[in-house]
Amino acid sequence: MKTYQKNVDYISKELFLLLLIAGSLVRLFLMLRGHNWDVDSWRIVADIVSSGDNVYSSTTRYNYGPIWFNILGLLDRGFGWISDDLFRIRFAVSAFLTIVDALLACYLSSTYSRKVALLFFLNPISIIITGYHSQFDNLAILVGLVAISSYERAPLLKHKIMPLALLGLSLSIKHVLILFPVWMFFKEKRFARRILVLMIPLGIFFLLFIPYINEGASGIIANVFRYASFNNAPFWTVFAPNFMFMLLPEESYRLFFLGAIILLGFIMRNRSLRESSYIYLISFVALSSAVAGQYLAISIPGIAVNWNFIFGIYSFLGGLYLSISPDGLHLASFQYQIYGYYLLIPILATGLMYSLVGREESIRLLKSLKKRIVDILKQGI
Repeated sequence: MKTYQKNVDYISKELFLLLLIAGSLVRLFLMLRGHNWDVDSWRIVADIVSSGDNVYSSTTRYNYGPIWFNILGLLDRGFGWISDDLFRIRFAVSAFLTIVDALLACYLSSTYSRKVALLFFLNPISIIITGYHSQFDNLAILVGLVAISSYERAPLLKHKIMPLALLGLSLSIKHVLILFPVWMFFKEKRFARRILVLMIPLGIFFLLFIPYINEGASGIIANVFRYASFNNAPFWTVFAPNFMFMLLPEESYRLFFLGAIILLGFIMRNRSLRESSYIYLISFVALSSAVAGQYLAISIPGIAVNWNFIFGIYSFLGGLYLSISPDGLHLASFQYQIYGYYLLIPILATGLMYSLVGREESIRLLKSLKKRIVDILKQGI
């Protein structure tokens, strides 16, 4: 698998800084385009936090661990000098997530190269999701990647406890890496370590809900643990035989996703943890049973590290889709937005295959997608 190694950078520090500033300004500019359902939800949640009420018992529009709503409360207070309530939360969240993107770019630069960092930071999907959509997967990913890298470098078991706790915090921010402890389990040879990589991150994830259980238990169960996004399953719809879904219930999409991620983790067990973490981010989106616009950005750090021409196609088309989609920048009328994921996700999956098995097999698969996608568009989904 092709990955970038840390070496001499051909992009100067000055140019890198200039492009970070430019990318940050574009993100903040997109915030002026308007807002969506999530930003409205952040306003509702920030009001609940400021009133001292339990978020989980007060709204159905929050589906995550407690860390993010506390951050929303801090941001809302910190930018209190902005009088307009809605604009305040829009600007505060967009600015905060832009800083997170910049920190993630700096982390990629220090770990790989400035080229890799810019492939992430200037990716149109990352720019639109951070600047306009204001989803915070990037924060969970940054904390998680630092935790995984620290765990891998730690020489002794006692030194690995803190990185595992940090990974638990990542899950509590947003559970993007919820299945990565299973990948870590496959890599460990010793029984004690296998137990720890499962118990510590997942244990922290669950423990942080305890202060909110008294009043919010039903909300936590209904809106966090039982929450289901769009059950569109674009990868499985395109690649799996039609008869499978005629015979199996709709919920089987989720089982296929879980099974595929766990199987891939077993296959990747001999790769380094850091290398595996970036493949995980791509596969988490490519194989998902539910894909919405903000999920497209989860794969971008992994794409930057494992860059190939297919990921370039995905990035361009994904940015175009998010620009014209009614759920994105709505720059143009787009009647068939429902079909966008049935094109983007197969391309992402093909790029993943390119990274794992090479050029010829992935190109053959990409060519075979054309007829399948045309058939889906003709038949309707």
